[in-house]
Amino acid sequence: MNIRQTGKMLLVSGPVLALLVSLQAFIPLWAQTNGNRPAEADKLHVVLLVAGHDKGIGNADLKDIAAMKKAINAAFAQDKTRVIFHDLTGINKKTGKVYSAAEILNHLRGMKIGKNDNVMVYHSGHGGITNMKRPEQTHTLVVDGGDLHRKDIKAILQAKSPRALMILTDCCSSLIKGEEAFGLTREAAPTVNVALVRNLLLKPIGIVNITAAQDGTEASAGYKGVNPGQAGSAFTVALMRLWYKQDANYGSWEQFFPALKNETYQASGGAHSARAFQISTRPLTTGAASKGMIE
Repeated sequence: MNIRQTGKMLLVSGPVLALLVSLQAFIPLWAQTNGNRPAEADKLHVVLLVAGHDKGIGNADLKDIAAMKKAINAAFAQDKTRVIFHDLTGINKKTGKVYSAAEILNHLRGMKIGKNDNVMVYHSGHGGITNMKRPEQTHTLVVDGGDLHRKDIKAILQAKSPRALMILTDCCSSLIKGEEAFGLTREAAPTVNVALVRNLLLKPIGIVNITAAQDGTEASAGYKGVNPGQAGSAFTVALMRLWYKQDANYGSWEQFFPALKNETYQASGGAHSARAFQISTRPLTTGAASKGMIE
């Protein structure tokens, strides 16, 4: 199969695969209606995936991974034991090679996740959609060791019935060739808004589903403007801008998403906005469940 990569877009003979940043749809999981559930998750499992060896966007992708690690470590500096990193971005010590797609899925299957644990999967790399009529169901994530299907990641982890499953994939949703090259502006990283990051990662119950770009558009492996988290791609730069904003106070993902959508548009130089497939969460400031939202 002939594969040609452009920007954060994977071109395969036939339809172009374009992929998404998925912080997945918050839909009820087992026991979500249990009023005795603690206000926060006991543990946060962070799965990291990357296409870091790509000559075009690999450097930006690795910066995205570093920015994510730095933000989470800062937010949990006082209780590091609550965060468990599953870093599948480097070399698998058992094989001496990058993690293959099969090895990544096997790792997910073997994860020990408590019923009150949250899971966040973060990916930066190439990606694509094989069916524009079913974008969420046909996402393909490209990592150094091959291709992953988002639906497989979701199915494996959701079957473990975590408190919340969050999937973020920083990659294209476009069939368009080419990509605007943005100059990288390095800024000193301020302090992470610890309360905001912890609220968004510990208090949700369910699943969140957000992607970097609208259906049919590319996600930028570059950015414009300030970069407090020293990330490399527009969506992650935008996410870090909000996570580092000290006066930001969002009580739920529903409240947070409009700001993320606008910030992504600004960071991409107007090339794309974040897109939510569905957000249906229990507001973090109240105990009542909210209705789902589809953009």
